Amino acid sequence: MWTYAGFNWTQLREEAWFLESGSGMGKTLLIANERDGYTLTDIGTYLKYLGEGLIRLEILIGEEKELLNVYSVISVNPNKVAGINFEDAMTFTKFLISNKCQSLIGNYKKDAYTQSLFYPAVNLLKEDTDPVAQWIRETAFFNGTECPSKYRLGSLEFYDK
Repeated sequence: MWTYAGFNWTQLREEAWFLESGSGMGKTLLIANERDGYTLTDIGTYLKYLGEGLIRLEILIGEEKELLNVYSVISVNPNKVAGINFEDAMTFTKFLISNKCQSLIGNYKKDAYTQSLFYPAVNLLKEDTDPVAQWIRETAFFNGTECPSKYRLGSLEFYDK
């Protein structure tokens, strides 16, 4: 990120204004707040601390392709790794991409923080009307696909035709 912003990481670490907190996200937010500084954070921790009145920091940059943080599920191939419970892994994968789970993901803590902490991507990718869908394809896909065909072990219903 620093290189993308035009900074040399080695030199930057020597700057008097630069600080690495070396701690968790909550503590980092408190330090940035105390010093009127800037930090990168996840929305959940930010909203929790803001809601509790622990910080007064404002979001300067929110949804940007460069800040996209995609979570993926990977079921390990039992032919490559012994002792893998592939059947249950696939059951869990199917649950994660189900409408029920996608709704749970999108609504998690939404009532407490007035916005989603996580954005379900299954329908987003199917509908393909939101720019975030393209960002996901550009940053989290491999050669234009969620999973290259050589790594697929059945379950072709998961993949685009």
